[in-house]
Amino acid sequence: MHHMSMKFKRWVRYVVFKESIKETELNRILDRVSGGKELTNKERNFLDLYNTIKDKDIQDYLLLSKQSAFERIKEIVDEGGIVICNIPDRDGPIGLKVINMIYDWNSERVELELDKGIKHYLDDKYLYNIVGKGKNKWSLEIHDEYHEKAIISNKND
Repeated sequence: MHHMSMKFKRWVRYVVFKESIKETELNRILDRVSGGKELTNKERNFLDLYNTIKDKDIQDYLLLSKQSAFERIKEIVDEGGIVICNIPDRDGPIGLKVINMIYDWNSERVELELDKGIKHYLDDKYLYNIVGKGKNKWSLEIHDEYHEKAIISNKND
């Protein structure tokens, strides 16, 4: 029960008091310090970089459609960020940097131009995650395959 009340308190601070993700993480780390617990390397790094980190640097973008993923990746790349395409192909995750993106409005096709001249296409049947991997570095991943419910009719109705 204690664990559940802590999550609720964090949610209230975030929603009601408009506490940012950055402030919430700082308070969590400070609670660990005041409790005498040792900090992880990730927590020490967060404290070292606290003044240079913006909320958008630690935000993940989850369950994005093809169109939303295109728009967010374009925004990240245009701002000088790095997006690594970690969508799996037949050999495993691709692991290459996104150099450019092309959206063909007529065919609604999204083409990713990757390092080494590789091209990859985003597909409507998937939802995508763009996960922060550090300051201005992101990973494009497939969240899950999306299925629309098929309409079934019975000719006897």
